[in-house]
Amino acid sequence: MNIIAHLLVSFLFIKLGDLAGIDIFWAFLFGVFIDFDHVIKVPLYLKQNGFKIVRYWNWRTSLQEPVSYLWIIPLAVFLQTWVPVFFFTTHLILDYMMSYEKQPFYPFSDLKIPKMRVKIDDFAGISTVVIVGCILLYLV
Repeated sequence: MNIIAHLLVSFLFIKLGDLAGIDIFWAFLFGVFIDFDHVIKVPLYLKQNGFKIVRYWNWRTSLQEPVSYLWIIPLAVFLQTWVPVFFFTTHLILDYMMSYEKQPFYPFSDLKIPKMRVKIDDFAGISTVVIVGCILLYLV
């Protein structure tokens, strides 16, 4: 999922959760900015593809997989807040809606979840998030 959908979902749950202060920082860090690890893969992408756009190229690292709960949950306990775990979970849900291959236990296992047969592209994902978000914000 792209950054727009992650931002919309994070804004929505920050508003619904009435978050303030440092919790807003944690919400955006784990709900949106955790994707900045993709910068690490830019040299590999350029080496493999040059400057052409390749849809569904695997930008994911272990930070984008459920195995990250192994460090996020202890961090949340240390910080005494539920926000990192919740917003990372929303991030994962959005990412796992997409049709590309996933490796939930990478780098500890090579288990792969194959691409979904039904493709959900960014437009459909963003549209869903926007519609649900608008409805929820209207109801609040």
